[in-house]
Amino acid sequence: MERFFQLYYGGFSVLRDEQDLYRLAMDYFRKATDMNIRYYEPFFDPQGHTRRGVSFQAMMHGFRKAQSEAATDLEVEQDLLMSVTSV
Repeated sequence: MERFFQLYYGGFSVLRDEQDLYRLAMDYFRKATDMNIRYYEPFFDPQGHTRRGVSFQAMMHGFRKAQSEAATDLEVEQDLLMSVTSV
């Protein structure tokens, strides 16, 4: 399990701002749509980003912009599931 979290959190280093999170979400939504998935609930881990200096507001703006665009352009629905870790 430790190796999983090393890789999981290690990948966060490339997500530095609202635009990065928007692009990540849109890529996910497009791939899901290509698999004919019309409703999905991806989870995200805000602590993994906020502890690196990415604001919660920037994170949510990026995700919400992608959600809105995906709903309009891809005709899909999605809700985000926030993963909250205890310290």
